[in-house]
Amino acid sequence: MQLLFAGTPLAAAEQLITAVFSPDHHNPSHNRFINTTPVAGYCLILPGQCAANGFSSVNFPVDFDAAQELDPQEALADRRKAAYMRVPSNFRNVTITHDQTGQSAQVQWRISGFGGRYILSSGTWHGHLWGSSWVTAPSPCTYGGVGSGNATFYDYFWKVPQSATTACVKLPKVQIPTPFRYRNMNISYELHTPNPLSMEMGTYSGSITYGIGPGQDFDFGDRMVASDDRITFTFTFKLTVNHLLSLDFAPGAQRAVLQPAQGWQGWLASGRTAPALFADHDFKISSSGRFKVYLECQYAFAQTCGIRASAQQQLTAGVDIQLSLPAGIALEASGQPARRIPLQAGAHNAVVFKTLSSQFDRKATLHYRVQSASTEQMVKYPGSTFTGNATIIFDANI
Repeated sequence: MQLLFAGTPLAAAEQLITAVFSPDHHNPSHNRFINTTPVAGYCLILPGQCAANGFSSVNFPVDFDAAQELDPQEALADRRKAAYMRVPSNFRNVTITHDQTGQSAQVQWRISGFGGRYILSSGTWHGHLWGSSWVTAPSPCTYGGVGSGNATFYDYFWKVPQSATTACVKLPKVQIPTPFRYRNMNISYELHTPNPLSMEMGTYSGSITYGIGPGQDFDFGDRMVASDDRITFTFTFKLTVNHLLSLDFAPGAQRAVLQPAQGWQGWLASGRTAPALFADHDFKISSSGRFKVYLECQYAFAQTCGIRASAQQQLTAGVDIQLSLPAGIALEASGQPARRIPLQAGAHNAVVFKTLSSQFDRKATLHYRVQSASTEQMVKYPGSTFTGNATIIFDANI
């Protein structure tokens, strides 16, 4: 299963975020998407810092320019006239919808950090400009890694906790003239996706829009003016789902020989009434998603398949067919273990199963049974052979 996640700002370049899910034979409980997005911004410049602090950054293609100088006295009186930065750090739900079936799911997304480069009008020592070093993130922001730069620019990254409700503000210690700019802006994020084992094949898409400007989602104070006042992150999930579903039967498993539990000789020796007839087939199943199972019958008998003798067309004996699956696969409707689940004829009677954790070459069993009442009728025709074809359909296309 491959996930493509796209964020497309209005009037700006597309940002693509990718993640991949594949069943892991060595870790059957694996049910998470792995982020494979190429890094940009801060993490491209200082990858060691991002690895050490556990995040990745992507471009946030919005520029900011100071409308007028940052004055220390004005900033002290009104923090919005300082280097003021507030980002939407709380989780937001985004509904994603399957483009063909209309089924929907929820992803959760939040901005977990931001950074970039500030550029000065002329060279200076950055330590003279601010009340504290720029690399020291002002509360509620927290340290995101070392800063770097030269006399005219400074690169940085700050983390933003989910609980943040106020802006992160740097107060200027001296007047900072224009042009004063923010460039190379980038963000880090958290993205929580549904369990891929329960997602259908196909494409899901959804979008979320953030406002930029004073009083909006991305608020950079009253001095800094954004290059665009609206930005849209469009999440486009393209899931190439080839869910693992394979069955491995032993040679000859296509033929089930039904007989009493103790065998025909044992039954004849016992002198008892007609017995029930049984057969079991073990097989191996591998699965990572949802699938349904139903029967197609040569001879229909109630909701199941039947067998009959060629010379006794008027007599059909029903064969109850049940399915037992490993513990990692359960009934979708109830979540109960799949133990001797009756199978019925027709796709409209299909039983749907869900994979709780990826299964690889696990034992499963098909159980066949003819009730003793049917056997009692069959033994009235000695020498007859009762046969019939039952096709068991395992279908992952739900």
